[in-house]
Amino acid sequence: SLTTNSDQIDEDGGIATITATLSEVSGLNTTVLLSFSGSATNITDYIRSGTEIVINAGETTGNITITGVNDSGIDPDQTVIVELDSVTNGTKGENDNVEITIADDEELPVVTLSVDNNDLNESGGHSIVTATISSVSTANTTINLSFAGTGTNIADYTRSGTQIIITAGQT
Repeated sequence: SLTTNSDQIDEDGGIATITATLSEVSGLNTTVLLSFSGSATNITDYIRSGTEIVINAGETTGNITITGVNDSGIDPDQTVIVELDSVTNGTKGENDNVEITIADDEELPVVTLSVDNNDLNESGGHSIVTATISSVSTANTTINLSFAGTGTNIADYTRSGTQIIITAGQT
């Protein structure tokens, strides 16, 4: 079976140990081949110490580690799923996978709104509201807008939307 000592690690060097355990001692070396999936990418988001676990003859456990890799991008928490792919000199148990979440450590960006013209004529005119974020994000940033004041939508002004979306990689 596979287990982990931590189901969540920090992006900035957090370490999870993945342990393969035999149900009983074997007189042969047992090799556990692993497969990896999830939203995280090896090298970019984490480093794995190996793709197989060798349990030496006479022992019941062996392990590898998953270490988080720090980046400067703001991204959602990501997952690494480690699965027991195949076993040499043994058989798969019931617990054949573990999932580890890599917690992003960057602070969320600060949103600033600006307007190019805040004194409109009742007979016409327009203003452009611009949203800016303080740092680049690796995901789209959606800013939901609310409107207040004495003016009423449609009767006094027409808004073009209620959200501003800043695409990934932009500020």
